[in-house]
Amino acid sequence: MSKNKSSAIELLNIAPGLYWLSIEEPNLRLLGGVIPDAMKHLAAKDMISPYYIKDVYSEHGPNTILLNEELYVQGMVANLSEFPILQMLYMQGMGLSFHPNFKEEEPLIIGLKERVESQLKYINYGNNGLNYLEMVTSDLPIDKVELWYYMKARFAGTVNVDRLINTLYIKNRPLEIKPGVMLDRKEKNVYQITYKGQSVVIDLNLDKNISYGPIYQFKKRSLPQATFAVVNTGTGDGWNFKEHCFGSLLVYNNHPYLVDCEIFTQHSLDCLSTSQDKLKGIFMTHAHDDHMSGLPTIYHKGKPILIYATNLIYHSLMYKIMALIGISESEYRNIFKHHELVYDKWNDVQGLEVKPVHSAHPIETSIFFFRVKDEDGIYKTYAHLGDVAPLKMINDFRSSAITDSERNFYDKMIKDYMKPVDLKKIDIGGGMIHGDVSDFNNDESTKIVLGHYHRELTSDDLKVGVSQKFGDCDILIP
Repeated sequence: MSKNKSSAIELLNIAPGLYWLSIEEPNLRLLGGVIPDAMKHLAAKDMISPYYIKDVYSEHGPNTILLNEELYVQGMVANLSEFPILQMLYMQGMGLSFHPNFKEEEPLIIGLKERVESQLKYINYGNNGLNYLEMVTSDLPIDKVELWYYMKARFAGTVNVDRLINTLYIKNRPLEIKPGVMLDRKEKNVYQITYKGQSVVIDLNLDKNISYGPIYQFKKRSLPQATFAVVNTGTGDGWNFKEHCFGSLLVYNNHPYLVDCEIFTQHSLDCLSTSQDKLKGIFMTHAHDDHMSGLPTIYHKGKPILIYATNLIYHSLMYKIMALIGISESEYRNIFKHHELVYDKWNDVQGLEVKPVHSAHPIETSIFFFRVKDEDGIYKTYAHLGDVAPLKMINDFRSSAITDSERNFYDKMIKDYMKPVDLKKIDIGGGMIHGDVSDFNNDESTKIVLGHYHRELTSDDLKVGVSQKFGDCDILIP
């Protein structure tokens, strides 16, 4: 990490294509470039730290984003603003009405007009998911649309996130981005920032022999030869700089299938001695960046991808990816081929049985159950609980339900979360939108794998489930 500091301006080169610029007096904390896993790079350099203001939890972090002018850099998506913006709105408190930091300032995105506008659309789908009409056109029955839309609105509200974000468009003249702070575009992706007679330069271009890469490196592993096996591709979340994001690779009859596709999925496949060409398809749970941002990168390689998902999830992915990389619906459907899965039914995928179940989350989300019969005709089942809400939250929703159908909906969700299986991978991220490890204290599954966290595991955690490293494998049917 290189450092350039004057009396007024501090500029740090955090990683290739990623800069941190701070000026204390006008309160500018600028993230130059929002490269893949930008927040993990900041966390690894201790640029994000917690503190309390009026006894309310908050975090330090950026308040301004400067976008790359390119869509792709060396085959990787150049701008992924979702997690930096979520950190500003929710961890820093800029978007929480009860938080002391609310309305003190708003996140600011700076860039070319087309880049800024596409990022706003993509961030909005990441924060709110589909709107009511888009859920209807995904062929979801109207009674479920009303119930599910109301439930997710209780997490994040229905206000478009772009109303909480300020924007500045790059022009052919200097811009004042904070009082006394001028930004001047010198050439493509090269910006000079001046304050009180002092200047620094941010260059977001990369040399041809440099590319964005994961902050972590793993040893090569080999996929097992098995009738049914589950390989861990990640137990982390969007903030954990030591682990890949939550995901799995299924081996069925010696063929690999992914469950979710985080940004450095290609790196995961390389480390597992396999490739995109060998994948039989990808099961998708939902459209948050830590689960789907690898799809546009894989798409850039030009080969169609088979997506296993319900209509609702497929549409949720569609609108977000269309906004992120500027493709049409017909282009999306030609690139991401859809194998439809039906909610709450065992769907046949070339002999692998798959059941998607709706999960409580701020956007449309499925958890998955996978099962295969062994040679004795006994099912072996893997449950992938990628993003689940804590039971306290679900019970709160249930207590305010008006109809029996609403109460039954939440009762069923809890029952699905707690269903005992041979192998279960669970979300213990905590907070309002992720699972609480104590919810699974009495889970009777044969084996539970803990995931979706960015903290150190405790002895109490390990009484519920086990920790796994990248590439660890559970063979359910040899």
